[in-house]
Amino acid sequence: MKTIAFILFLCCTNLLFAQLHYDYIGKFNNHKAIVTKNGFYGMINDEGVEFVPVKYEYIGKFKKGIATVTKNGLYGMINETGEEIVPAKYDFICKYKKGKAVVTKNGLYGMINETGEEIALVKYEYIGKFKKGKAVVTKNGLYGMINETGEEIVLVKYDYIGKFKKGKAIVTRDGMQAIIDEQGVELPLH
Repeated sequence: MKTIAFILFLCCTNLLFAQLHYDYIGKFNNHKAIVTKNGFYGMINDEGVEFVPVKYEYIGKFKKGIATVTKNGLYGMINETGEEIVPAKYDFICKYKKGKAVVTKNGLYGMINETGEEIALVKYEYIGKFKKGKAVVTKNGLYGMINETGEEIVLVKYDYIGKFKKGKAIVTRDGMQAIIDEQGVELPLH
């Protein structure tokens, strides 16, 4: 009985310390709570132990074990243990869709996967929405396409790429038109 009382005392003491140590303690969810101090965010567990240092300007909600954070005006991501899986180096991180997220840095776009690996380098002026596993990208005013793994499946060399219909699209390059298939291969015109 004394052991249980002592453990409760320690837990309450840690939480009391946490309450005195932070400006704000949020609601506990899954044994974790966001805390703030001097305008910065961190996280504590239900024993009052800080496992995410109070160094972020913002910590978002955890979705599938990952939360967006901001530090020095840049976006990154942490996991539920507080490990920084994406360093705060992007101007923005879009929502994850099908295991990938578009990121921006210095006005250019790229793509990361759920582990934070850049699967499409931050080098494009634009990345469109993915349709049937591919998205239009632009670089230096020219168009190409990438697949969901970030691979350029249509080289960025066209002035225009039309919509794919029945696996084919019209492309324009240097004022000339051609037809390409979904792998970017130019097809002979008959």
